[in-house]
Amino acid sequence: MSCHQIGHAANHMVNCIFKKYDNGEFGKDTAKDLIRTAVDLIGYCDGNEYEAYETAGSCRCGN
Repeated sequence: MSCHQIGHAANHMVNCIFKKYDNGEFGKDTAKDLIRTAVDLIGYCDGNEYEAYETAGSCRCGN
């Protein structure tokens, strides 16, 4: 799996976290922890970490 694909997956996960946070399903600290975990997925890639980070950080304040 390439960094680009991992970045898209992390980006989708972060968007889902924001939706659940906006709906009041959990608090700010939980949302931050989940976002950090999603962005940490970027470490499992093919050596081009910047690609995945740019993709995952492109939504709202996910970065």
